[in-house]
Amino acid sequence: MPLFISLSVTAAQADPLSLADGHAFEPSQFNELTLDAGGRLHSDAQRGGVKITLPERLGGVAFFLEGWGSQGQLDDVSVSSDVEFSGQGEGVGFYLTGLPDWNRTTTMLRVAYHREEHDVDSVLAVAGRQATIESQLRNLSARLLFSPREPIHASGLTGYLAVGIANHRERRRLSVDQQLEPRLSRTRSDIQGYLAAGVVYPANSFRFYTVVEYQDSLSINAGMRWLISRTAGQ
Repeated sequence: MPLFISLSVTAAQADPLSLADGHAFEPSQFNELTLDAGGRLHSDAQRGGVKITLPERLGGVAFFLEGWGSQGQLDDVSVSSDVEFSGQGEGVGFYLTGLPDWNRTTTMLRVAYHREEHDVDSVLAVAGRQATIESQLRNLSARLLFSPREPIHASGLTGYLAVGIANHRERRRLSVDQQLEPRLSRTRSDIQGYLAAGVVYPANSFRFYTVVEYQDSLSINAGMRWLISRTAGQ
């Protein structure tokens, strides 16, 4: 049954979009090709995807590529029921190692660009006419990751803290009967701070991690990183 809606939009919660970092300090962590698989639980969305990180190049730079799928609810559209969406995204970036240590703590820079596009799955109606909502999200970010040189537990468990800044942009297009309605569409751009804390547990050729992030709102992440080159060499 269609939803009869009053489309009043307010500022939506922003999301880092990318998979969480599973990189606490290891002397050779960027010497190999790695594959991450992880997911994020956000207040109004869930995302799951994969990331490939290439071996470190000259100058301490390791590039990565990632892609994911998303689903969730738009909580800033006034309707009589939930408005669900689904979409997909991708991103590129790099890690820069070799920055000066600080009090036995290593420092790493991460710079990335991510984008996502998603559509509303629910059937919407405005005065008996069918409506659709398309969203485009963009996130340009820079972070510093601080990690101890030694594990924090005899099992090899280690962790990191991260701080950063992000430019989060959203463009939302609302169409009624396939005709764009500029009055009900919107574009916004925000500069936001970023904080994260994560733990990483090593197990042979795998690293398991859990990360809590905050960028406008809280999200919880879990994932696994596979050291592909190391496995192939065994």
